[in-house]
Amino acid sequence: MKRLAQILAACVLCLIGISLILEHFGDREPLYLGRPLTSWLAAAVLNDGNERSAREAVAAAGTNAIPLLLRLVRAHDRLPRKVLIAIERGLRISHSDIDASIQNTEGEFGFGCLGFRASNAVPALIRTYQENLSSSSREAAAVALADIGPTASAAVPMLIDDSKNADARVRDLAAWTLGKIRSEPEKVVPVLIRCLRDGYARVRSSAASGLGCFRAEAETAIPALLESLNDRDPYTRRQSAVALGQIGREADLVVPALIRRLSDSDDGVRLSTAEALGQFGALPNEVQARLLQQLARGTPEERREAALMLRGVHATNEDIVGGLTHALQDSDKLVRLYSALALCRLEPQSGPAKITLLGFLKDEDADVRGEAASALKQLEEGATIRGAEKR
Repeated sequence: MKRLAQILAACVLCLIGISLILEHFGDREPLYLGRPLTSWLAAAVLNDGNERSAREAVAAAGTNAIPLLLRLVRAHDRLPRKVLIAIERGLRISHSDIDASIQNTEGEFGFGCLGFRASNAVPALIRTYQENLSSSSREAAAVALADIGPTASAAVPMLIDDSKNADARVRDLAAWTLGKIRSEPEKVVPVLIRCLRDGYARVRSSAASGLGCFRAEAETAIPALLESLNDRDPYTRRQSAVALGQIGREADLVVPALIRRLSDSDDGVRLSTAEALGQFGALPNEVQARLLQQLARGTPEERREAALMLRGVHATNEDIVGGLTHALQDSDKLVRLYSALALCRLEPQSGPAKITLLGFLKDEDADVRGEAASALKQLEEGATIRGAEKR
C-alpha cells in the first residue's frame, strides 16, 4: 500500500513538472560558469554560502535574467500545501523542490541584485502584486519593486490604496514598500504620517522606517515622529529615532527629545537613539562619560551596549578613542568587535581597529564575519576616495 502511494505521488509530481515545462517551453535560462542561474539562486537562498557567486551570476546575466526572475516571483503551489508536505514525506525529497515560496525568495533575491537595472520589469511586478497569487508571491513582488527604487514609481498609486486595506499585513507591506521606493514624497510622506497612527504596530514601525528613507524630503513628518518616540511599541520607537536622525532637521526640537529616549527601557531604542544623536553630532558629554565608564567596568552586556552606542559619536575625542582602543583587548568577542567598528568611524586609519577586524574575518559566526568584512570594505572605499582627493 505504501509503495502504491509513493508511485501515485511520483506520478502527480511528474504531471506538475510536465505542466511547468510546457508552460515555459522555449524560454532559455541564463547560464553562469556552465550552471543554470536557478542553481546559483537556490544556493544563495538556502544559505549554502554562495551568495557572492549568485550575485555575480545575476550580474553576468543582467537584464536577460528578468524573464526567469519574474517566473520565480510568480510561482505558486499547484497543490494544497498539506498535499505537498505529504508528497515530500512519502518520497523523501527536498521541500525546496516543490515549495513555491522558496522560488519566490529566489526571484526576490535576483531582483535585489539587479536593482534599478530591472526597471523594465515594473509593469509585470505590479500585475503580480495585484494578482496576489499567494502571500509570498505578493511579498516578493513588493520587495522587488522596493529594490528597483524610484524608477518603480508607477507602483505608488496602488500602494497608497493598499495602505488603507482592511488587512493589516497588506497595509504593513504597502507602507514599507512606499518608503523603499522613495518616489513622489509630496504624495507618499502624508500617507506614511497617517500610517504612524495605525492600530497595528508593524504598520507604524514600517511607516517610520519609510519616512526615514526620504531623509530631508520628509521634514514635515518630524512632529509626528516626535510623537512616535513615545509609542507603546519599542520597534516603532526605534524606527522613529532612526528616521529623525536620517531626516536630520530641526535639531532644536529633535535633539532634546532624543536625549530623553537614551533612558528608554528597550536597549534597541537606546542604541538607535544614540546613533540618531550622532547624526546631529549631539551625544551629550555626560552621556559619553557614562558610556566610557560602562565600557570599562560594566557587565559583558553593558560593555557591548556602550561600544555600540559610542558608534554614534562622530567627532574625535581622545578619551573615547582611548577607551575604545583599550576595549579591543576585552575578554568578550562582541565588545572587541563593536569597539573596533566604533573606532573605525572615529579614526578610519586606526591600525589596531583594522587588525581586530581582520581577525574577525575568520570567526565561526557568519554575522560577525559579515560585520567585519563590511567595515573593512567601507574603510577601503574611504581610503580610495581620500587618495583621489589628494591627487
